[in-house]
Amino acid sequence: MRTNIAIVGGGLSGLYAAQLLFKAGIAFQLLEARHRFGGRILTVDGMGNPSPDGFDLGPSWIWPAMQPRMARFLHELGLQTFPQHVEGDVVLERSRAEAPLRFPPMHQEPQSMRLVGGTGAIVSALLKALPAERLHLGARVKCIAMNCPAPCTV
Repeated sequence: MRTNIAIVGGGLSGLYAAQLLFKAGIAFQLLEARHRFGGRILTVDGMGNPSPDGFDLGPSWIWPAMQPRMARFLHELGLQTFPQHVEGDVVLERSRAEAPLRFPPMHQEPQSMRLVGGTGAIVSALLKALPAERLHLGARVKCIAMNCPAPCTV
């Protein structure tokens, strides 16, 4: 594959870079080795399959007062947030062989927020705005060369 701009990695940073380039009218190719975009961001259902309404297995919270750029970014994407539920005890079940552990609630200041649809909603919103022909899953980068007479293979 030949391209003037290759974005290696389809996590949040790679997708955001692709969005900025696309808005500026600059051609690019986004290469992701996995068979899904999002990097450490993954929202799944109870069976572990990607889901728009499930459990966040990567980053889960934002703090708009401490992360104003992220808050603006989510607003630009049209994504909604809601306060993290903090009432009541926290129950943690590590395995079926152990009894669940119970912890008292902790006061949070500032309030942590969650995304409607999980953090996977960020990935979905970015992908929706990008041209599919520039997005490549299962593309393991083995070589990058500038001004190479022979094309590198992906």
